[in-house]
Amino acid sequence: MAAVFLQLKLALLRNRFRQRSGAVVQLVVSTVVVLFFGTAIVMALLATRFAGQDATDVLVVLQVLQALGWAVSPLLAFGVDETLDPTRFALLPLTPRTLVRGLFVAALVGVLPVGNLLALLGGAVAVADPWWTLVVAVPAALLQLVLCVVLARAVAAGMSGLLRSRRGRDLAVLVGAVAILLPQVLNVAVNGLVRGRLDPFAALATMAAPLRWLPPGALAHAASDAANGQWIPLILDFLLGVVTIALLAWWWRVALSRSLVRPDRSMERVERAGVVAGLVQRLLPGLPGLVAARDLRLTGRDPMRRMSWLVSLVVGVIVPLVPLASGNGPLGGAYAAWLLVLMCGLQAANQFGFDGSGLWQHIVAFGSRQQARAEVLGHVMAVVLPSLPLVLVASVVFPLVAGQPALVPAAVGLMLALFGGALAGGSLTSAWQPYGVPQSRTSAFASTVPGQGGRALVAMLGTAVVAGITILPVAILLALGLTWVGLVVGAVCGVAAVVVGVRLAGDRFASHATSILATVSAGDRV
Repeated sequence: MAAVFLQLKLALLRNRFRQRSGAVVQLVVSTVVVLFFGTAIVMALLATRFAGQDATDVLVVLQVLQALGWAVSPLLAFGVDETLDPTRFALLPLTPRTLVRGLFVAALVGVLPVGNLLALLGGAVAVADPWWTLVVAVPAALLQLVLCVVLARAVAAGMSGLLRSRRGRDLAVLVGAVAILLPQVLNVAVNGLVRGRLDPFAALATMAAPLRWLPPGALAHAASDAANGQWIPLILDFLLGVVTIALLAWWWRVALSRSLVRPDRSMERVERAGVVAGLVQRLLPGLPGLVAARDLRLTGRDPMRRMSWLVSLVVGVIVPLVPLASGNGPLGGAYAAWLLVLMCGLQAANQFGFDGSGLWQHIVAFGSRQQARAEVLGHVMAVVLPSLPLVLVASVVFPLVAGQPALVPAAVGLMLALFGGALAGGSLTSAWQPYGVPQSRTSAFASTVPGQGGRALVAMLGTAVVAGITILPVAILLALGLTWVGLVVGAVCGVAAVVVGVRLAGDRFASHATSILATVSAGDRV
């Protein structure tokens, strides 16, 4: 039966190449990326060894991080790999034991498992000193791969009901935000070591000491124990790894049995978050207020929309401020808020893609260009209402943090122009370069349908170009030292850009509604 699952996995991969034109390119790119990082890790371990340092501590930390990455991978990739959802086998006459074996074999097929295997074997070679300890390091590396795969599958089976629900997708959003912040935290830690003139190998040794007795760390430490003749710790290393794999396999089997008989929770009734939306509709009467209130309600319900906002906040705020914490000053100084402002403005792009084929209800609802413009304005206001206070606060805070309070008026004017230009560009690209969004997605990261990634890229670039054009007059005034004039002109340019963008986008939407509908309806099939 394991051979049958292997054939099914190969058939899935083969059919993916036949049905998707960019699947081969995606495979090549992912292979290159995995091989690059795997090679970089192995080279770093070998360089550590040849530098006279113990590479075991480095491998301990890396293998613990590797296991952690496999543990959270179901949250980030659920709905991408068809074999991740165990409920697809609920109607098959298979026992949980058979399913566990088959799914385990299928999980070993792919670019990521093979890349992990090569990196682990390279790490085994790096820590094998003397060379005869390879007879210990290689089995430990294979056990580490088995542990990672079984851990990921057990988590996927144990959380299968949650991952199909709204709460599970919200959890995926939270994990994605942590993943985005992790490189910045590591950057701060490395810079702190450099400033403090601390020995990085000593810091790694301190970190690896407690991690050494976790199952991944114990397997990484097996070759070192063999080289030092510490046979009892060596036996404990392998025993800890084998027992952990056995417990995870048992958990996987139990969770798989439960997931096959539990009802699907993906259609649970969601509470209506209509307080803010209702207030918006009262403050902004007419069709624009109705559309804005609807967009805000959907943002509160759809994890992917919230993921987009969360990424904007994390990247726009944390990325400029982390260099300040590491002693290098904020990125861009007084004008560091540009990244946050631009990403907030990008939320106005692809205004029609989320509706899919449901856009036809909007099309039949308006009968004039004025109503089409009102709908576009409503989409824009759904972005302006939560973003404008954040833009103003960031425009003031960043110059103060940078120690340049005199540049606050200039920063506010420049950011207002940039924000208005991004809103205008997002409106224009929504009408000229719409693209579909998967409607049946279970992942908060599936933002485009296959074959329309180029349209999404053009839309983002077009939005950035329009925003760049909008800030040109303000930038010239600021270069001449006219900061207060730049503040006024920036506000005027931002408002003017929004007015022109909404007008042109509404006219385009009214005259090309059917073609826009045909484009965004592609998301209904994904």
